[in-house]
Amino acid sequence: MCPINSMPLEILELVFEFVRGEKNDKSLYWQPQHVSLGRRLFSWIAFTHVCQSWRECALGMKRLWRFVHITEANHQRVSAATTFLERSKPLRVTFYHETYWMPSPATQQLLNSFYITLVENRDRIAGFFLCGIIHQTAWMLVEEGLPNAVEIGLHPFSPPRIYGNSLQNQTIFKTQLDGPALTVKKLSLFDCSCSLKSYPNITHLYLHYQKCFPHDDDSTLRFISSLSDTLQVLTLRNAGVTSSIFTQAKSGKRIRLPNLRQIEVMLESFDEHGRDRSLDILRYLSLPASVSILWSPCSDGSESHYMVHFPSTKRCNLVQNIVVSLEQLGHCLIEGDTAFVSADNIDDSPKLHELCTRFVNVTSMSLPSLWIMSYPTFRAGSRYTRSMLPQLVNELYEYQGRANNRHPLFCGALTELHVYTGESDRVILEEKMRRKISRGLVKRGLAPLELSADHSMQFYRDKLSKGFTLYFHPGELPTRHVEQYW
Repeated sequence: MCPINSMPLEILELVFEFVRGEKNDKSLYWQPQHVSLGRRLFSWIAFTHVCQSWRECALGMKRLWRFVHITEANHQRVSAATTFLERSKPLRVTFYHETYWMPSPATQQLLNSFYITLVENRDRIAGFFLCGIIHQTAWMLVEEGLPNAVEIGLHPFSPPRIYGNSLQNQTIFKTQLDGPALTVKKLSLFDCSCSLKSYPNITHLYLHYQKCFPHDDDSTLRFISSLSDTLQVLTLRNAGVTSSIFTQAKSGKRIRLPNLRQIEVMLESFDEHGRDRSLDILRYLSLPASVSILWSPCSDGSESHYMVHFPSTKRCNLVQNIVVSLEQLGHCLIEGDTAFVSADNIDDSPKLHELCTRFVNVTSMSLPSLWIMSYPTFRAGSRYTRSMLPQLVNELYEYQGRANNRHPLFCGALTELHVYTGESDRVILEEKMRRKISRGLVKRGLAPLELSADHSMQFYRDKLSKGFTLYFHPGELPTRHVEQYW
């Protein structure tokens, strides 16, 4: 019996979409880097050959074929792209073209023919992404404008090169985007310059410059300023964080971004004086109080100053909760009154102390199970394991009365310390680990661990005339995933 006879058509369509992977349709999750899906890109098509009925069902599902992707410049990929474009009619499509080497003359001729077909279907293009070396007709589509494009990503080689049609060889060109693009909401530019008036309705902007690639900072700032009424998410990587910003700041002007809800600032190198300028741009933007700020912590190379750059003191003073996240790898995130800090960057209490002195109004801190488990530490050439929780509690006492430049107050407003044990509701905290934590507290002159019925214990800080409560919770710490748009 053919499998289709025992399965409703609607269910079979869901199976096809699941096997193919719906993420192929969601270009907003596309990472702006050299990522090729390779053989996996078409592996789902094997399921459409189970039987004739399955094949007919798949061919009748136009939405299955909306993802048009050329990852390699060869006959198979170009032919598949042409087939997908035809089978998805009249639906909107998302088009990706990643080419990092010159195609052969035969393949280039196929690409020339494919792009003629694509031009005829330009009204159907909803997402348009180009990486590496760019076909001449593809760039023409961007310059002249795609009438219904919602997302555009341009990540050419540096300097940019085009090929195809009438060109005999690769040609270096200046990237200027002058075509009208009223429908574009998401724009990703990698080492590209752009016209200031081409994209008036952008909600998501991603700008990335190579460290060695010169760019016009004033143009970047003017472009951001022109989007002030619509921009919701802004990501800057090595973009717009140099001298021109300081010139604008001296004039007292700030770029107002009233609708921004998330800003990500990443700088892969220090300036010519060895100073970290990654967050300086925040001082020259007028942002809503509710904006989420995502950045990567930096080090000046010394053990005593692990995190040397933070948002403004005013913004840090709004933070009341610190969450050491297992998901927020490599980044720090301030969202509302909560700071999410990467567990891979805060792997011992001195580093957490450095962090907490920046957020002086913290009343609650949450730690993952990593902080109570046996944690490997290297010291004086030997390796040993320890629970870091007793050391953290000791830090709270050690710095409770110090409030000067050399020893800033460490979490003086803290009232709750939450630790997630990774165990089940029935166990909460294993007896072996309970004894180990207790011994660590006693070793530091603190009271032994004695938990009440709700698995908590109170600690009183004499010099501050106040205390905090240590809570143990089962399971893992709930974390906040950063909203990824690119």
